[in-house]
Parts: sequence; C-alpha cells; structure tokens
Amino acid sequence: MDNFDDTLSPFDLAMGGANKLNPSAAFDGPVKQRRMNDPLCLIFLLATWGIASWVGFWSITNGNYDTLVHPADYKGRLCGVDADSSGQVLPAYWHPVDALSNGVCIAECPTVSNLEPSTRSDLICKEEDDLLAMDGCASGGTISDDPSVLVTCGGCMFEMGSTSMNDYCNPTAIAPIIKKVNEVAEGQGQDPLDNWDSFEYTSYLQRFMRDLRTGFPIVGGAGFGGAAVFGMLYLILFRFPRCIGPTIWASAVLVPATLGGAGALLFFLANDYELDQSGLHSNFKVLTVKILSYTAWAVSGLVLFSIVIMRTQISKAISISKAASRAMREVSFTPVLAIMQTMAYAITIGVLSFWFLMIASSRKFTNESETVFGYELSYTSQAYSVLTHYM
Repeated sequence: MDNFDDTLSPFDLAMGGANKLNPSAAFDGPVKQRRMNDPLCLIFLLATWGIASWVGFWSITNGNYDTLVHPADYKGRLCGVDADSSGQVLPAYWHPVDALSNGVCIAECPTVSNLEPSTRSDLICKEEDDLLAMDGCASGGTISDDPSVLVTCGGCMFEMGSTSMNDYCNPTAIAPIIKKVNEVAEGQGQDPLDNWDSFEYTSYLQRFMRDLRTGFPIVGGAGFGGAAVFGMLYLILFRFPRCIGPTIWASAVLVPATLGGAGALLFFLANDYELDQSGLHSNFKVLTVKILSYTAWAVSGLVLFSIVIMRTQISKAISISKAASRAMREVSFTPVLAIMQTMAYAITIGVLSFWFLMIASSRKFTNESETVFGYELSYTSQAYSVLTHYM
C-alpha cells in the first residue's frame, strides 16, 4: 500500500484518488447483523411472479396466433389454415362477400372490378348450401341467378379490383362498390346502407398485427437490428475519450433531424391520401396524418432549441463521460456485462410480448346476426375467450 499513489494516473490524482478511507479499529465490516428489511415486498414480488407465470401458461394453452395473422371467412374458418367441408385447406386470400364485411376465402385476388355481372359466376359468393338456406337468395330449392338479388340478400358481392396484403384482398377503390350496392338495393325498393365498415370486419388488434406483419422486416431489421449494431458501436466508441464528444453531438443532432424527416414523410403521405380518389382515406384520416406531421416538426424544433440552450450542460456531460470512459477502460469486463444485461432484457421483453400476444389471440367465434336491406344475415364474430370463460 506504500506505493498506492504510484498506481494512479495524474487524472486520478487530480480527482482526489489519493484520499484514503481510514476506518476505526472497531469496524467489523458491512455484513454484520444483516437481515431482510422488506418481507412484505418479497411476498408481493413472489405473488407477482406467480400470477404472471400463471397468465403466461394460460395464454400459451388457450391462445392461437393464427387468429391474429390469418383472415377468417363468414363461418369463422381461417383462410389458408382450416379445411372446408370436403377436407381441403381453404384458399389463403380473403374477399368481402356481403355488406357487413364478412368474407370468403378465394384462391387469388381479382385485379379488376366487375360492376356489371351477368350471372352468379361473375360474383364472389358464399357456399351453395348456405345460399339455399338464406332468405331472399333462393326460392323453391333453387338459387337465384340474378346478381342484384344475390347482392342484396347478402349471399354474394361484386368482384373488386384489389391488391393482396397479408392475405387480404384490399380494394383499390371502395366508393364505386358502395355506390353500386346501394343503387342495386334502391332498385329493389330498399333503403341504402349508410354504415359501411370499409369491407374490413376486423378488430383494431387484428389490423395492428397485419401492419406489424407487413412492417416487421423493416422494424426488425433496420429498427432492432440497427439499434443493436449502433448500440455496440457506441459502446466501443465510448472506450475512447476522443470519440465521445463527436458521438454525443452527432446523436443530439440526429434526434431533431429524424423528427423533421418523419414530419416531412407524414406531410407528403397526407397529400397523397388527399389526392387519392379511391375512397380508402377519409378526411379525418388525412387531417390526423397532417396533425402528426406538424406535431413531429414542432417537437423537432423544440428539441433543437433545447440543444442550443443546453449546449453548456452537454459539454459538461461530455467531460464527465470522458472521465467515466477512462474508468471503463480499467474494467475490461464492462462491455461484456452490458451485452449480458441487454440479452437478459431482450429475453424478458420477448417472453412478456409472447405472453401478451397469446392472450390477444385467445379468441373463439360466436354466431351473430344483423338485418341488412330487409334480410337477416348471420355471421361469425370473434370474442376473447378469456372474457367468455369467466363471465
């Protein structure tokens, strides 16, 4: 210990590293008479672990991921997963089949709309057994071949020019379809239908999962993958004091730049929605996207203003970080510990996300009905099985 000062760098000495602690002779260390101080918190922690583990087990047992990522037909069968009455796996693509946005599974999405069908074969229809049992679609055991009758009775729908996305046939233009269906109904003496569901009889969670499934290569690759790569790069640069200043300033400037770029993308997207004549984008949707773009620009300006105002504090933080960097270089295990903590955190988040995903997919189909154009239509609706199980 006599040569302790010789092991310290000039920086450590300047920071007071030579000042030693001199405990009294009676000091017996920090471990004497140690005991548990928070038994109640331990009980709560164990109870939380137990409940979370039970929820995870229940969700895995009762959840079905397919109900979130695959569309279901009007009978509650999943396209591309379940089998039809003959035992054949249903086609993968979903197409709306009535005004309530119920659908059928088809082999491929139509590329053009056919609003002037001549026979039933020019429509997208439900199964013949169901058409025979539907009020208004059949008479005397014979299915009507009049397209107008089949559309208003809820048995068939016009073919729609569409693009396939996540196994859904998304119409390129909805407004002409809605107009045509209402014209057909009015021609038969029925009142037009005002409450259209955009031919998407799905929950918000299902739409979110479809969007997540579409954007996963970007989110997972450029998002999580890029964050991991840049995080490791930053961890390496942090070990070199000369790199800390440029890295921190570059990170600070990138935040408002990214927000500004996101605002520009949202603004151009809103303009595209506004010019789109397909009817897919409502005025409220356009306004919402524009508000988001203005919000992103406003936040970008606030962040940039904060950086300018706090430039002195940032410079001091860089100096402190340089001191921490020197200490970090003395402990070679620090990067390994950071990697281990990141992996443990990722595993924990992954397990919890999987549990919540399985809870969200714990659904079953229930039969419901609604009157449309004077006819009662029956269809299946998804309900959370965790609610129906305990209610």
